[in-house]
Amino acid sequence: MKGKVIVGIDIAGKAENPTGWALWKGKRVRTDLSYTDDELLNCILHNKPVMIAIDAPLVSQKQEC
Repeated sequence: MKGKVIVGIDIAGKAENPTGWALWKGKRVRTDLSYTDDELLNCILHNKPVMIAIDAPLVSQKQEC
């Protein structure tokens, strides 16, 4: 994977919270926060990762049994 880019995303649980992300390129990792979907998508499209790992909940609301 030498020279390849990987992005990791930790999606915010609430719309008013920022989404955290990490960009792994070569031997460097950059972390940042995105406050809008467009901001995050622009980062992804600009860097053209070969892999994107997303940490997100499977459901957004508590379900009653």
